[in-house]
Amino acid sequence: MSGVKLSAKWQLDAALLSRPVDLTSLVSLSRSHPQKFTEDDTIHRLVSNLLNEKNLSKSDKDTKLDVLNILANVAGGDKIARAEVRVALGGISEWFDEYIATEEADPTIEPELHKAMVLLLARCWDYKLKTEDVLELTQGNRRIALCTVVGLLEDGETYSTVLKQRQRPTEGQMAQWEHELIIQRFEKPLLLQICRLLRGFTHPGTYFEASTEELALYSVERFSDEINTLLEITLRSRLVEKLCVAMYSCIFEDHAEDDGIEDVEQRVLEETDHVAVMAVHAFLQNLYFYASHNHDEFRRHMLVDTLLIPRLILPYLNCCTQQAMVLNNRAEAYSDVLEGDSTSTLALDHHPNLVKGIAASLRTLIIASFRAPPTQYVMSLLRRLNPTASMLKASSFCLHHHQIYSLLCLLNVNMGALDLSRQFVNDNSVVDAYRAHSLLHEMATIYSKMDKNAQAQVYKRVMAPGSLPICRDTPSYVAIMSVLHGGAAGQLEYCHSARDAKDGDEDEDVWDSRAEAKRAHAERMEMARQAVEADADAKTTTRSSFNSKGKNSSAFEVALATAQDIEDRRLEAKEAKASGLDPKDNKGANVAESKSDQQQIRGEGYRLLGDLPSLPGGKSSRDVQVALALELPGESTKPVPKMVFGGHEMSDETVKRDSDIPEEFLCAINGHVMKDPVRSKSTGVVYERATIEIWLKTRGSVCPITHETLTPDDLEPDTELRKRIMRYHIQSKARPQIKASNPSADDDDLYNF
Repeated sequence: MSGVKLSAKWQLDAALLSRPVDLTSLVSLSRSHPQKFTEDDTIHRLVSNLLNEKNLSKSDKDTKLDVLNILANVAGGDKIARAEVRVALGGISEWFDEYIATEEADPTIEPELHKAMVLLLARCWDYKLKTEDVLELTQGNRRIALCTVVGLLEDGETYSTVLKQRQRPTEGQMAQWEHELIIQRFEKPLLLQICRLLRGFTHPGTYFEASTEELALYSVERFSDEINTLLEITLRSRLVEKLCVAMYSCIFEDHAEDDGIEDVEQRVLEETDHVAVMAVHAFLQNLYFYASHNHDEFRRHMLVDTLLIPRLILPYLNCCTQQAMVLNNRAEAYSDVLEGDSTSTLALDHHPNLVKGIAASLRTLIIASFRAPPTQYVMSLLRRLNPTASMLKASSFCLHHHQIYSLLCLLNVNMGALDLSRQFVNDNSVVDAYRAHSLLHEMATIYSKMDKNAQAQVYKRVMAPGSLPICRDTPSYVAIMSVLHGGAAGQLEYCHSARDAKDGDEDEDVWDSRAEAKRAHAERMEMARQAVEADADAKTTTRSSFNSKGKNSSAFEVALATAQDIEDRRLEAKEAKASGLDPKDNKGANVAESKSDQQQIRGEGYRLLGDLPSLPGGKSSRDVQVALALELPGESTKPVPKMVFGGHEMSDETVKRDSDIPEEFLCAINGHVMKDPVRSKSTGVVYERATIEIWLKTRGSVCPITHETLTPDDLEPDTELRKRIMRYHIQSKARPQIKASNPSADDDDLYNF
């Protein structure tokens, strides 16, 4: 009799004799032999006799939970089993739906029934659940929905013991049994389903309809409060940490072992992997942008308290870089053999989800690294494992997808990876300085190879990054803007400025070299425009030299051609100082003229943390290093030279005019879309709270716009403006043709350029 296996029907009949009904044996049978439940009507009896049973003394919560687990195990089998379970689920009564809602309404109770039900539904419908389905199950309670997902992640990798027979009984000897450790790994299809559900929980499309009328009837404050609740649950449950561990195990480790690859970052990702990564980043970015508080805490949490960067972002970007190199080499081969750009373009556009996944990862990195202390271990690790250099090796890929190049520029600004200032060189090794110099040169080379329209798009995206936070008061931002204004020549000028700032004896060297470099660039741009207007042949020559399309020409050669002129100007300024002339003298000083020229050339485009008025008193050596980034352009009657791309002038005003974001939503200091706007009681000027607080702490009690006295007590929250900004984001996001729960949706966030 030891070899006889009892049928599922017989075991169910035996279990029904107990009170409450104990289904432990049936749960074990469903794991080992799920096909036995489709041989008779056992599944339907479980639903009708136990799941819908109102008598809790017969079928209590544990019994109903066992029924759901049995059905989920059976649904994990073949198509026939899933179809049978679907039919059985149609017999669930409305009473059971109400029972789940009331039984687990207490927020302190683990939503066990909801977890089992979501797992069952996901397996029955081939892991294609929509966010609306889960919210319908939880009766619109997003707190329970998110706690359910967190619970499924926690149960994803479990360790249990089973009693296993080691030796059969023989004559004169008893049987031997032992406990065996069973490890249940994460179920990848379920994990990918969870990622899409998380995105939907924070997507405005699940809250609002696309029409303005529907949006006006809904309280934006309620939407923000619900996002705040989800953010609190995310922080308290360490959801990001658990999600990163699960995704690393499923996406990288498991497949690397299956393919026999030692390096987990060498495997080729599947399309579903890209979709899951995009969904996770959309979830994180929605929490950051839609919540009304705890932004800084959430940023620090992502950067320091989780494995988001080392376990998800960096491995994913490394895998994507390998795929981008394949597309890059294929496109270059097609271009050389077929002598055309159409085929190579098709090769570069072959994996759209690859580009979207890279962009989503870079946006999360930009958010997490904003204002992060450079001494933090994660920031140091991120600078050393900077994905920019490897990404730029796929030059054709970056040239074609210039939005990726723009995000790389913003990321390196926030990381401070291009800092060659005196303080950086003094505090860091020569290797770090060389790495920054090399990276800046590579970025300048790629930028110089872009056509004028692509350069204009990059310039616009860096100047107006939308809701992405950017550290504009850093030397790295000055370095990026030098490249955008002059390509390789601008990179050379910035390096000369940094070198002189290190070797010079006076702080004014920074001003002289920087102003001379910008002046030289303005002269080159003016000469180029005159050449274009004078002769069509000169226009062709000018474009070929600046775009570096020829194999034997280089944009860096253009920089070398103008380096002597820059050096002559610098030597003249130093000779004037050596002869006893005071550079600060207004009667003939070059410094004042250089500052004025500098302000004229860069215009309002260099409104960093402040283009702000200098306070009384001398500048310290550290202040002078970033003085370019901390002063607003002064008023002048001279016309401001504008960047010209493809015959179109580009200035800060042009960027603002072309942007569809209302200007009243932008901070008066740095131009970011505000999250927590505060208004000055006396002047009515509106600032981002964090930005104006930094200004008041570092620059004193003075308004950066009107130059009047301003203290923290003079600022008051502008709640109505914050609601309008949130409503604008929601209207831009909640479109009917792209649902939050659609795994193929391509608007993974609203922060696209």
